[in-house]
Amino acid sequence: MRTPARSAPGTARRAWPPSQFAVNQLRTVGQTNIAAELHRTARRPYERPLAVLGLN
Repeated sequence: MRTPARSAPGTARRAWPPSQFAVNQLRTVGQTNIAAELHRTARRPYERPLAVLGLN
């Protein structure tokens, strides 16, 4: 029986690659405080990710 704290089988595997991609991109552009940068990115979701990828 699954506990409420655990996710359904197979859902974590789908979520992992995009989050790992985001962390790797932040490291590539020289960010050392990943948590702070993800917080800044969340505040400007249509601007900051494009800047990190060099698309703006």
